[in-house]
Amino acid sequence: MFAIIRAVLALDFRPLDLGAMTLERARLLDGKPVTVSLIAAKSAYMLLGRTMVGAADRDDEVERGSM
Repeated sequence: MFAIIRAVLALDFRPLDLGAMTLERARLLDGKPVTVSLIAAKSAYMLLGRTMVGAADRDDEVERGSM
């Protein structure tokens, strides 16, 4: 039981800045549940019943968005 408590306490629940995230960091997080924050810079739209929103474009040719 103490191992579970230690594991939960070791988790980092701070939101990640999606707009500033690098491609390398995103690859490390691929497939893992995360909480992100972003400033919506693109119009929101619906896709498959979910609201999609995008962050501002950067010069690294990576599309950043959230649903």
